[in-house]
Amino acid sequence: MVARIERARADHGVVEPFVGTFCAADGDALYALRYSSDRSSRTLYHSTGHMRLSAADPGAHIELPADGRILVSEPLELEYRDTHWTAVPEWSFVTLRAGTEPVVEEFDPTPAA
Repeated sequence: MVARIERARADHGVVEPFVGTFCAADGDALYALRYSSDRSSRTLYHSTGHMRLSAADPGAHIELPADGRILVSEPLELEYRDTHWTAVPEWSFVTLRAGTEPVVEEFDPTPAA
């Protein structure tokens, strides 16, 4: 898809960069892509470590499983335990699955030959 968009930009003389952060899930994993033509896309972070979310209602908390992950555009301020945020690099594809470490791969927008 990104290769088609980049080709269309070139074919039509579009100089503004294509910018996109995409996310999809299949019930087993969460997949996300951070990309922009000029390598200056908005940020994307995934969590590592155990965390607890606080709801807007006083005293309401959601305890995430120890192997749970959150994917966000900016780090959230949570009730920290060993929660850390890891930036997903520009032009990267990340896969998050329960029970495993996040897998971050370089993304190449050119179509395979």
